[in-house]
Parts: sequence; C-alpha cells; structure tokens
Amino acid sequence: MRTAALRARSGGRSGPRAFVVQILAGVSFPVVATGIASIPLFKSPASATNAAMLYLLSVVAAAVVGGLPGGLIASFLSFLGLNFFFTPPLRTFAVAKGEDLLAVFAFLIVSVLVATLLTNALAERTRAEQGEDEARLLYRISSRLLGGTPLPTALKQFANDMVELFSLAGAEVSTLGLDGALDLTASAGAAPASGGLGTVVPLRTERGTFGQVTIYPRPGGRFEERQLELAAAFAGQLALAVEAATLAEKTRRSQAQAESNRVRAALFSSVTHDLRTPLAAIKAGATSLLDADVVFDDAQRRDLLTTIAEESDRLNRLISNLLSLSRLRAGALVQEKTAAPVEDVIEAAVARLRKRGGTIVVDDNADLPLVPMDLLQIDQVVSNLLENALRFTADGVPVEISAKATDGSVEVAVADHGPGIRPEDRERVFQEFFRGDAAGDGGGVGLGLAIARAIVEAHDGTMWVAETPGGGATVGFRLPVGPNGEAGMA
Repeated sequence: MRTAALRARSGGRSGPRAFVVQILAGVSFPVVATGIASIPLFKSPASATNAAMLYLLSVVAAAVVGGLPGGLIASFLSFLGLNFFFTPPLRTFAVAKGEDLLAVFAFLIVSVLVATLLTNALAERTRAEQGEDEARLLYRISSRLLGGTPLPTALKQFANDMVELFSLAGAEVSTLGLDGALDLTASAGAAPASGGLGTVVPLRTERGTFGQVTIYPRPGGRFEERQLELAAAFAGQLALAVEAATLAEKTRRSQAQAESNRVRAALFSSVTHDLRTPLAAIKAGATSLLDADVVFDDAQRRDLLTTIAEESDRLNRLISNLLSLSRLRAGALVQEKTAAPVEDVIEAAVARLRKRGGTIVVDDNADLPLVPMDLLQIDQVVSNLLENALRFTADGVPVEISAKATDGSVEVAVADHGPGIRPEDRERVFQEFFRGDAAGDGGGVGLGLAIARAIVEAHDGTMWVAETPGGGATVGFRLPVGPNGEAGMA
C-alpha cells in the first residue's frame, strides 16, 4: 500500500492523461455550479451571492481534482458565469452598476487566491506524506542491507524493490570485485526488447565507487527528477552495504594471508631449529663413536648410543607430526576404525614412554566399552598427550593417565604436576605451532595438541583442558562408543 502510494506520488500529475483531467475538472465543476444556482429554489434577491458561493466551491473542487491548472480554469469560467448569468443585465457580459463590476472582479481575485493557496497546501501535504513514505522505505532497505542479510540476497531484493517502486521494466545491480572488474550481481525484470539504454545510478561512498544500478523504464516511460533523487538515495545505502562487504572480504583475505605467512614462518623455524637439534646430537654422537683416537669405556659408549637413540626418536616424532599436519591440511587423514578397548592403546603408549624413562601412573576402569577408532591415530593422540605432560613435569614426578566411561563415551585424561596452562591459553594450546611460555627450547614444535584435537574431532570426539588439583594441567579427550558398544576387558 505504501509503495503503491509513493509510486503514484513520485510520478506527479503529468502527461496527456493528467492534462485531460485538469481540463475536465476546470470545466465541469463550474458548469455543475451554474446548473445548481439556476434552480428556481435558489432564485431570490440574493441569487448572485448564492451563485458566487457555489462558484467558489466549484473552484475548490477543481483545484483538489485538477491541481492549480484546473483551479485557475474554474476560476475564470466561474467569473464569466457569475457575470453572464447572475449579474444584471442577465445573459450579457455587460455590467450595469459599478459596484457589481467591482464584485465580479473581486470574486475573480479571491477565487484565484483560493485555488493557489489550496493547491499549495495540498502539494505541501503530498510532499510531507511522500517524505514520510520515502523515509520508511529507506529504513526498510537500510535495515535489510545492514542487518546481516547475505549480500547476494540483499542485492536481489534491492533490484526487486526498485522494479516495484518505480514500475520499471527491469533493474540490474553490478558491483566491483576485488580485482576491480564490474560484475552483474543481481537483476529483476528485464531490459526493454528495443535495447534502449537504461539510467545508471552509481554506488558511491566517500571511499570511492563500488558498482552501479542500471534502471530501465517501461516502453514510453521516463524518469522524473524526483524519482532519480530517490533512486540515488537508495543506491547510497546499497553502496554502504557493498563497501562493508568488500572491506570484510579484503580483511578476511588479509587475515588468511597473515595466517599462512605465520604458519610458513613457524614451519621454517621448526625445520631450521627443532629438526636440526636432534640431527646435530645424532651427528655428534656418531662422530665421537667413529673417532679412532678417542677411547670410550662401556658406560660412555652406552650413553652416546642412548643419546643417538633418543634423538632419533625425537626426530621421528617431529617428522611424524609434520607429515600428519600436511595430511590434515590436504584432507587426506582417513580413519580406518575398529571397535577396540582404549586400554590397549593406553598400555602400548605407556610402555613405549616408560622405556624412555618416563614415570607414568595408569588408572583405568577394568570394564570399559569398546570404542570404534583408528588405533594408530588414537595411539598418536595418547602419545602426544603423555609426551607433553612428561616434558613439563620434573624428573621423578609421575604423570597420571586415567580412562573411564561417561554418558555414552569413553574419557581419557592425562594429568601432570608442572607449571600448568593459564586459562586464557587453554584454547590457544590447540593452535598449530603454539608453544607455551614454559616450553623453552625443548618445548617441541607446537603441533602435538593441534594434531591430537584434529584426530579426536575426526572421530566425532572432543578435547578439553583443565587444572590439575594441586597444580599442573590436565588434558583429556572423549570418544563416543557408538550404539553397539560392548564391554572390553583390561
């Protein structure tokens, strides 16, 4: 309703049809007033006064229907009618008395003033209503554009609004891409078959031009200045939305580029430092053992061999984590799930780490359900958690690992009594290449927990970090047992 009213008022009174309405209103109302004033019932000594009042009403009616042209035509015809039919001598334009001549010209002046003032008042009211409707439409469009509606949907709706509002044949919205090319983003209706050129309204803000709106009138139609001003106001709001979306996309790409650079820098640091450290230790140990000029006793030789073995294991873990990271990024980490007891995975990981000198206390439930999982991947998760805990725990202080069934899942938790993880870092520790303040030079690459979380989430599980009672950090994960989980033996 509001849109239709605004569309009607935007066009104003113009064109051949409006001209005919103005002529008919200016002529018909004085004729009707003449007929009514000529009825014998109104014949009296004051018939000229009655006729003047009826003619004045006809001028008002003609001004309301036909605007100022209709009111002026009615004023002139009413002046002639009052003189010809109701001013002595009758049926002639001659005037016998001077006061009658003054009266009919005073009527003409008053009627013209009434028509002018009335049409001005009606025009002001129309402009006020039109301004109110425009503000409502502008608010509606702005709310849609800036209220979180996806930009392609908002652009399509904008094109539809333009077609409906201005009775257009079609409307096209083109926006600038990040490469500066102009692309047709949304359209409504269709361009005239005659191939006429549309009117281009630019999408311009203080930062520049972000596209354009092309509007096509219906065949034989044209745009008035007021319509173009209104279209420019709506296009200004659309330009703000396009600008915001463009800046957001640029920011997203910049952030992605910055993250990519950060990962590359961290990976380069890992390759140049964390991988070279164990290689240097292996090279030094092997060179010492091969040096014929140096004599080692059995204990010294065993220490060097132990160092070579430990650094080889460390190098293997680093390379394994980097390969896992590359598979995760490529989406090539596929699970081969088998229903198995999680206690077996824990036992294998604990046995390996105990051989390296780690002190680990196991506290698992003797009757846990089977868990569908990829055994090698979950073994890597448990190993990463235990290695992290041992790295931050003093020698001789045990690391505790526990497993229990809870709410349709199996929960595994690894607790240490080291420096702990600050609350603000408990989510960041799962980011790639993040290393805590206490990591030091031997703190690893910062991939263990990131890879562990990716593996657990690929198994539809979750990971969490909490504080260990008495100090330290507890990192755990939960895996669903599935609908057919069965009890497993420890």
